[in-house]
Amino acid sequence: MNNTAFPLSRRHTLYFLEQSTQYSPVFLSTDIDATAMNTLRATAKGQEQAEVPGIVAMVMYATGRALANHPDANGVVTGRWRPKLHRFPAVHGKFALDKEIDGVRCVGSGLIAHAETKSLAQIQSEVRFLKQTPLALWPEFPRLKKLQSLPVPLGRWLFGKLMSKPTLKHKLQGSFAITSLGQKPVSLLIPQVGASITLGLGQIQAKALVVKGEVVIRDMLPLTLAFDHRVIDGAEAADLLEELKLGLESIKADT
Repeated sequence: MNNTAFPLSRRHTLYFLEQSTQYSPVFLSTDIDATAMNTLRATAKGQEQAEVPGIVAMVMYATGRALANHPDANGVVTGRWRPKLHRFPAVHGKFALDKEIDGVRCVGSGLIAHAETKSLAQIQSEVRFLKQTPLALWPEFPRLKKLQSLPVPLGRWLFGKLMSKPTLKHKLQGSFAITSLGQKPVSLLIPQVGASITLGLGQIQAKALVVKGEVVIRDMLPLTLAFDHRVIDGAEAADLLEELKLGLESIKADT
């Protein structure tokens, strides 16, 4: 057995996962007909200098709109002995990225502020920039390295202290989070909860569906929505998921 110290480059993930145990998650899954999404991408590819929207950007766009229509779901619970429910004034979306720090593979978190008002092209531009830019060149990187360099007890305490402040948590972690493994043969992703609303995306796959009594083949996107049961109940979460599904299945270019 080879025992080594926990890598510094992944300490932020360790602290994040320890904090995530405070949530009370429930998971809802559905399949999204990706026909409209594929059509939108194909149309953009045929236009010169057009931003070709990726799956994460389209889900970010649709979730921003849907969550704005469900303000009760856009919040966080803090406190144990005197719990408080805080509602966020805007919809910020976070998404996970496969990055490296000092040669160690790790998770980076990109934040799209005001996802409820930005155009799909704007969101895709920001997503593309964050994907293509090394983590070491992000403005937030020096603060991340500082957190990782602290002794574990101090780093754990500091991260918990920051996340206990709703305004700061919203600024750093967003209203909702997206985790996607769609680039791999993943048929269902049940995400680790890191926000009151967390989405897990699998790989788009062709499936047989019955539409108006006929069997058709459609590309389907598996999507799991995790919600903090302390913030909203299942009926509200199901309404949110339904609106998100309808939004993605009818998505069009901004006009």
